[in-house]
Amino acid sequence: MSRVSLDINQILMLAFFGLRAFTSGILNYLLVFTVIFLLDWRLLILSIATFPLVILVVIVFPRQLHPLFFKAREEYGKLKFLSLNRFSGLPIWGQWVEKQSSFGSSGGALFDLLIHDIDYLNFVFGKPIMINSKYFPGKLSEHDYISAWWEYPGFMVKVEGGNTFHSNFPFQAGFMAEFEKASVLYSTNDPDNIQVSNQDDNKRIELEPEDGFYNEIDYFKNCIKNNSKPDLCSPESALGSIELCYQHLK
Repeated sequence: MSRVSLDINQILMLAFFGLRAFTSGILNYLLVFTVIFLLDWRLLILSIATFPLVILVVIVFPRQLHPLFFKAREEYGKLKFLSLNRFSGLPIWGQWVEKQSSFGSSGGALFDLLIHDIDYLNFVFGKPIMINSKYFPGKLSEHDYISAWWEYPGFMVKVEGGNTFHSNFPFQAGFMAEFEKASVLYSTNDPDNIQVSNQDDNKRIELEPEDGFYNEIDYFKNCIKNNSKPDLCSPESALGSIELCYQHLK
C-alpha cells in the first residue's frame, strides 16, 4: 500500500475528526483512527498525539471567538458593569436524547453552555472576589438554568443562561456593557452589528468580518508548527474555568 504525506493542516483536521467521532461514540472514534492507520501508521501516531491538544483548544479557546469586548474597552474606557447571556432550546439531536433518559449524565447548561462565558470572564478578568449563584433543573441536569453575579473590585458582572426552553427555541448569546464613555450592546440576533449609546445618541455600527473559529485553529496550528507554548491559553487556565463552574453550585 502506498503511503501518503499530510501537512500540519491536514493532521489537525484528522484530529478534529477524531474529536467529533469521539463525542458521537467510541466505535466511531475507533473507526476514524483505523482509517488513519490504513493511510499511514505515522499519521495515526501524530493524530493521537494531537487529539488531547484539540480537546484543550475546544475547552479553552471559546474565549477567543471574538475580540469585540477588548476593542470596546480600549475605546470607551473603564468598565462599570457587564452582563453576559447565553440561551438555547433543549438539545434533541444525537446523544442528547439518550441523556434525557439518564438525568445528570450531562454537564447540563452550566458545563455545556455557560462554560464559554465563564471561561471568557476568567480569561479577561481572572477569578472574582465572590460568586452569588442561583440555578434550577431542566431535563438534563440540576443546573440547566443559571443566574449569577460575579463581584470584582470596582464593578459587577451578571452571567445568565440555560437550555430549559422548548427545543425549537433559537439560540442567542450576547453581552451588555456599561463603560465610562458609552454603553455597548451585542447579540447574535444581529451578529454583524453592535449598538453603542451615550447621552447624545445611539449608533448601530457594522462590525468588521471576523471568524473566531478560524483564528483559534490557525493560532493552535502555528503553536504546533513553531513548537511554541500557547501564550493565550494553558491547561491550568482551562482547569481554573471548570473550577469556577463548580463554584456556581455552592
